[in-house]
Order: sequence, then structure tokens, then C-alpha cells
Amino acid sequence: MSSVEVSARRAAIEAKAACFAYDVATGMVAMFLNEARIAATLAHPNIVHIYDLFEDDDGGFVIAMEYVRGGTVLGLLKAARGAPLPYASAIRITALVCDALHHAYHARD
Repeated sequence: MSSVEVSARRAAIEAKAACFAYDVATGMVAMFLNEARIAATLAHPNIVHIYDLFEDDDGGFVIAMEYVRGGTVLGLLKAARGAPLPYASAIRITALVCDALHHAYHARD
């Protein structure tokens, strides 16, 4: 994923490879696009904002989203080298994710 300046804001650009016929036949493309459109309507501090979603000239999909500075949960797990995360960190991360999921679930009402 790369980042670029988008009208004075940093944005992360994620490009998905062109989808194979299998993905189209199984509905994976439609599900991906639907989930991205729903995510673009959400406004919550624990959910990145999606600025744009489009299909490129090669049939791949591109998402322009808010760039968030900092590490990832995967980075924390790699740094732990197989050891469990401290309980306080695990609980905080879980609570933040649950708060975002709660918001997303109830935003559809």
C-alpha cells in the first residue's frame, strides 16, 4: 500500500489485482464492492475513511482511504515473536475493534 497527498490530506492507496472469472462467478467482486461502499459511509474514530473506490483500466480495483500513522496489530504480534500480547494491550485493541464494529452494525439501522 502506498500513500499520496490528496488535497492536503494523506491518503493510502490500495490496489487489488484484476479479478479472475472465478471471483466474478462466486460473487466475490460484488461483495467486495458492496462492503467498500458501506464502509465509505461510516464515520468513526476507529474506522478509516474511504475517499474513493474505482475500477482501473486493467480491471483491478483501487481504494483511496485515510492514511493512519502508526503500527499495526500484525506488527505488534511480529514484535512479540510468538509471545502473547500483554493483557492490557490485547483488551484495549479488542475494545477499540468492538466499538468500531458496534458503530458499523448500528449505522445500518
